Amino acid sequence: MLRLRISRLLLVLPIAAGGCRDVSIAAELSQPLPVMVTPAPGGPVTPEQILPPNTNGILPPGAADEVLPVGAQPVIKLLEPGAAPQADLSYALVKGRSDKMLMSMDMSVSVKMSGQSMQQTPTPRMTMTFDATASDESTTGEFRIDSLLSAVGVEPDGEQQEQIARALRPQLEAMKGLGMSYWVSPKGRVRDVKLNIPPDMSASAQQLLNGMSQSFESMVTPLPAEPVGVGARWQLVTRVASGGADILQVAVYTLKSRAGNRATLEASFMQLAANDVIHGPQMPADMSAKVKALRSSGTGSTQIDVNSVTPEGGTMTSKTGMDIAIQGGGPDSGGDTTVETTTTVEVSRL
Repeated sequence: MLRLRISRLLLVLPIAAGGCRDVSIAAELSQPLPVMVTPAPGGPVTPEQILPPNTNGILPPGAADEVLPVGAQPVIKLLEPGAAPQADLSYALVKGRSDKMLMSMDMSVSVKMSGQSMQQTPTPRMTMTFDATASDESTTGEFRIDSLLSAVGVEPDGEQQEQIARALRPQLEAMKGLGMSYWVSPKGRVRDVKLNIPPDMSASAQQLLNGMSQSFESMVTPLPAEPVGVGARWQLVTRVASGGADILQVAVYTLKSRAGNRATLEASFMQLAANDVIHGPQMPADMSAKVKALRSSGTGSTQIDVNSVTPEGGTMTSKTGMDIAIQGGGPDSGGDTTVETTTTVEVSRL
């Protein structure tokens, strides 16, 4: 299941606000860690039921630690085993197999500063092509995955998007050649993530990559330990850092169909702020920000092949809103800012 934080790359650029620093910072802080998900129809368990009580999407002190402490491994729990017959669902990768995956993303951003709304800005479609190879196998059945960002593209629609595309292209082109390696277990657990940054990558492009290893590693879907059948549901609880915010996320997955080594999954996810403190990498040292409200959820689906580390296809739509109080950073900074984003990501194996 792909949990790509690529949309964060767009928002750290001062494009949505025509160069306004506060807006680009607020937008970067507001980005969630999206997952490929869709609601579990008619089921008894939803992410809202799993997450602890909150106020405006912000958890009280210590509540997130009771669910999942900082630095702890994600927790997978089977909720319903599904219909008979039930069978093990695990990755069975093949050493030496290589796959190519295309990801495309569409996003729109709207910003309100000090009560004044700014025009909603749809960004141009961005595409990325990834090459992934299962290069080695351990004695415990884990596989080393070597991946490469081999191609990038920007597809503007109209003159307004073309202006944004001109600012975006150099940043994306600088990322081409980014390499990453990690080990993944048959159940989709990832460890020892390492990024191989191209030597000619600019400092600004490297800054965009800060923290992205949590996202690019997650081409695989977390799978339950128990045998499952069609209709099975399981939850995944993760604690992630996203744009300077501490985020607790719950996703509920549903196995919709299975045939041989292929399976179709649907899920729903929701995110809460573990606390109201933020300090993003783009923020000056004399600037502080607090989350006043967070609204983040998404829907989608994915088709996996357990013999491949890349999904066969899928789509995701996430909607995120964050109300932020910004202080400091100069005479033109400060005030309350609201950022709303809608992001749609599609992936397909080439």
